[in-house]
Amino acid sequence: MKYLLLIFSMIALVQFAKADESNTLWQLANHAYENKNYEAAINLYDSMLKKKITNAELYYNLGNAYFKNHQVGMAVWCFEKAKKIAPHDDDIEMNLKIVNLKLVDKIETTPDFFLFKYAKNIMHIFSVKIWAILSISFFWLMLMGWLLYYFSFNYSAIGKGCIWIGLVMGILFLGITWQSNATNLKDNKAIIISSNVTIKSAPDAAAIDLFVLHEGTKVQVVKLNNGWLNLKLSDGKVGWCEAKNTLSI
Repeated sequence: MKYLLLIFSMIALVQFAKADESNTLWQLANHAYENKNYEAAINLYDSMLKKKITNAELYYNLGNAYFKNHQVGMAVWCFEKAKKIAPHDDDIEMNLKIVNLKLVDKIETTPDFFLFKYAKNIMHIFSVKIWAILSISFFWLMLMGWLLYYFSFNYSAIGKGCIWIGLVMGILFLGITWQSNATNLKDNKAIIISSNVTIKSAPDAAAIDLFVLHEGTKVQVVKLNNGWLNLKLSDGKVGWCEAKNTLSI
């Protein structure tokens, strides 16, 4: 018992030390940013990321530091990472719009069919985890309704209603969960971080030049082939570029 207490005490001390170190780095980074020492702020925020500390506020502050340091590609990447964690944060959305105004490439998006757009908006209301919880909850409601219907004569009508509501809504939310998860798996996006990149017709430096993309442009990654990414733009253009010129979001 004494050894167990010693082990738990050591683990607790290590966790407190890590938390204290993270808090110190955070304060130093914020102080550097406030004093317009953006390079130092970037290094300090980045050191927190290397320690596997990830949250929306960290990416947001790092994005601001990159933007102030005129590194728009990295700023876009940070704001996109922050948006994935906190998709409904107005400050992140606003800063992302501001930095996008600085981008060289103005790519028109091919509009989705209105029903597909409506379905995507519904899926993005909650995370996959929340949709799954809702689905399971309604299936539990269906089970409770079944118990009421078969074992309680006075509440059989209520039980029958619960069975149907639970079944229909459970299947509906299960479908949304499945589709949302499938969409997330396919939604492999990246940001161009090099100042400019020539997009090729094939994964080869000697391949035909198709067009040029500049830092900050968001692309969809179709597949990876020996250090080259097959990319697709929101306007439908496709091509290849070396993976080292991008960062995944």
